[in-house]
Amino acid sequence: MDHPIVDNLVAVSGLAPDRSRFLLSMLSAFPLAFIFSTLLHPKRAGPTIRHGFQLAVGMAFCYFCFKLQLLLLLLDTGMCYILLLICPASIVHIAVFVWAIGFMSVSHIYRMYTDYNGYTLDFTGPTMIITMKVTSLACSVYDGMYRKEEDLNADQKTLALRKLPSILEFFSYCFCFTSIL
Repeated sequence: MDHPIVDNLVAVSGLAPDRSRFLLSMLSAFPLAFIFSTLLHPKRAGPTIRHGFQLAVGMAFCYFCFKLQLLLLLLDTGMCYILLLICPASIVHIAVFVWAIGFMSVSHIYRMYTDYNGYTLDFTGPTMIITMKVTSLACSVYDGMYRKEEDLNADQKTLALRKLPSILEFFSYCFCFTSIL
């Protein structure tokens, strides 16, 4: 019905298919992280290859676990990137936060409506992670592109972004395979 490996894991473990896909993805992350840190070490591979690998594997995990709900994750992150591009630095952190928390809230309310008291793994888990990541990134953009250097504390100075990330950098950050699930 599902993937043959998932079907076998369901039969052997008794786990539900959604949890089996999640478990397989999490276990797959370990050898892939080893490959990323060794074969794709910064001394061996450029940033574009490294970002592409993170993004491709992260999106593959999301598709494997959540199927077409991946499109909702892309909508969320895509809208956040558009806000980073079009909003003035003075309000970018507020705009991204309002969108991300609003999208997450609507997603959770919809889930409560359609699966009240149920327990299935869906896109709302990664949505919470993306909300934290994009909000933090937008605050770093605000600190780096709007606030004065002397108004920042040591942590803010370290994390401040003086320029926007490229679309590849942004999406690979949001969908990094070691943290998206």
